Amino acid sequence: MSGALFGAVAVVGAGTGLSYIVASAGSGAGTPAGAVQAMVDAIGQGDFLGALDDLAPGERNALAPGAQDIVSQLSRLGILSPDATLGDVTGLDFQLEGYGTVTRQLTPTLASVTLTGGSRTEGIDPAKLPLGQYFRGLVAGAPSGQATTPQRGTTRLAAVEVSGRWYVSLGYSVALAALSAAGRSQVPPPGGVQAVGATTPQGAVQALLSSVSNLDLSALLADLDPGEMAALDAYAPDFLPHAQAALDSVRAKVSITFSDVQMTTEPVVTGTLVSLGPSTRLTVRIPGGEVEYAGGCLTEVHAGATRHECAGAGGQVQKALLADLPPPVAVIYQRLIDSHPATGLVTTEVGGRWYVSPTRTYLQVLDTALSEFEPSDVKTIIANASGIGAALGKLAQQGLRPGLPSGPLPQVGNGVL
Repeated sequence: MSGALFGAVAVVGAGTGLSYIVASAGSGAGTPAGAVQAMVDAIGQGDFLGALDDLAPGERNALAPGAQDIVSQLSRLGILSPDATLGDVTGLDFQLEGYGTVTRQLTPTLASVTLTGGSRTEGIDPAKLPLGQYFRGLVAGAPSGQATTPQRGTTRLAAVEVSGRWYVSLGYSVALAALSAAGRSQVPPPGGVQAVGATTPQGAVQALLSSVSNLDLSALLADLDPGEMAALDAYAPDFLPHAQAALDSVRAKVSITFSDVQMTTEPVVTGTLVSLGPSTRLTVRIPGGEVEYAGGCLTEVHAGATRHECAGAGGQVQKALLADLPPPVAVIYQRLIDSHPATGLVTTEVGGRWYVSPTRTYLQVLDTALSEFEPSDVKTIIANASGIGAALGKLAQQGLRPGLPSGPLPQVGNGVL
């Protein structure tokens, strides 16, 4: 796949600026090539919402709700303009014209569509980007440009059939690109992973923890949302035996244990959030050492030496940063240390069973992290960028490392710069 089109499609799938839409009866296309053409046309018109509607339903449903919240957060922070929408993106130009398509049917419900010939036009006009006022000032005077070149290389997208309609699949597109580069068959092998899930959100998370403890990759995949992980499940027989054999080789040497597990649930836009309470303890034992994390504290034992670090203002890393950061940034950092947003694993219900959703979890973590910042924080951080860099550099010289999570597992973001 050409880098330009893959990048444009990745924007659709990255969750950095999409509004939620529900697929209508007219979504999808009648043919694999029609689905690809519809997405290319939508991107060319700056209509990324339309491009989202051309994604496979399982992938679209995993991306869209959380992405809507992220757009709102970026607008709230002033990074995007208040009226920013991916239904009409301005300032970016990407066009594919005069191309043809070659469709290869891999299975009755999976096809590879290759774009051939034609020309590619790419351009950017910084002054027209949907940025907030402060950021528009930062890019003011930046040069704009546009270039048209013959389409080179191989642009290949996967299309999947769902309920009689064809959609572009990001997961299968990545898989086909990787298999093609490796010179391997793109036809999914028999015996793909079958989704299992659980009867409750807590059960899905417990199953995931058990899979990690047992180093059971097949069971782990069976516990993930089958809609967004369809490609990984389908091609699992190609990589699963080798990957599991590698895990089996270290099973006798490595022990991963979750104990005193406590779970709470709450509904979120993306599904049901399952958080692990402060009593939850993770212990990893390896030859000659042990690592334990519980209640926001990390204890490392190796070669007779013990290191104990707790997140929060009292931690060694946090004290060092608070002392060296520019004062306005230190105020922001202190507030982040003191905050305790609810984070965890997002689960979703598919066909009456509950699964852990990696995409929804990632978007939820990102949304939660953004929610901790105020609009003024962004300007303060940019204005003090050099001072922040110096503080982090001094931290590295002292042999300290930022990034220790605070709060109960699996929270992230608290006390992390």
